[in-house]
Amino acid sequence: MARSININCDMGEIQDSWDSGRDKALLGHVDAVNVCCGEHAGNHLLIEETIKYAIELGLQIGAHPSYPDRENFGRNVIRISIEELKDLLKEQVSYIKNLVEKHGGKLHHVKPHGALYNEAALNLEVAALVADVTKEIDDNLILFGLAQSKGVAKYKELGLKVWQEVFADRTYERDGSLRNRKLEGALILEPRKAFEQVNTVLERSELVSYSGEIIEISGDSFCIHGDAENALEIAQFIKGEL
Repeated sequence: MARSININCDMGEIQDSWDSGRDKALLGHVDAVNVCCGEHAGNHLLIEETIKYAIELGLQIGAHPSYPDRENFGRNVIRISIEELKDLLKEQVSYIKNLVEKHGGKLHHVKPHGALYNEAALNLEVAALVADVTKEIDDNLILFGLAQSKGVAKYKELGLKVWQEVFADRTYERDGSLRNRKLEGALILEPRKAFEQVNTVLERSELVSYSGEIIEISGDSFCIHGDAENALEIAQFIKGEL
């Protein structure tokens, strides 16, 4: 009997991927989409077209806010005040929410991007800020966070609905953090290996870290990065094997 899981991907980031039809093909194999808010990549037309197509497919749509870091695709922490960050997050999430509602949809979740995601997983002040902004905009929104992280615990403590997220295409360190993508072996490129990581979590609620330790983990949603060159192949393989 086929098993059902929730797969999410980041989207609305790269114009060429949309123009080539690759993004549309990928959206046909996922359940939730985290739409770029324009601060780390993307543009207004691409973001709106992505939202319209996601609504057409009936996908769960989330806002994917980030630090204002187009130069590094949102992967560097930008040192700004907590007040500036709050205003920036509020602006980004509201932007996506308004676009989704303009086209007849309903925003489902918020998932921070890149460096902001990793900061929120470890830094409780940043996690609390993300939670407060989300709650202020709509307390029914679900926050996606790194499974078993301090940030997820903070989200729950503050009363947010939370989905624990596991990455299909990234390796983990022994403490449960994601291996820095600048290091060797941080990315899982082979579809079968990505499936094996997902399957191990599903069957045994654990995965094997990059250095070989067993990590206890479970997830509500599994992420495949939309900008990865073989994201479509990974999504197709995982769905096909379940």
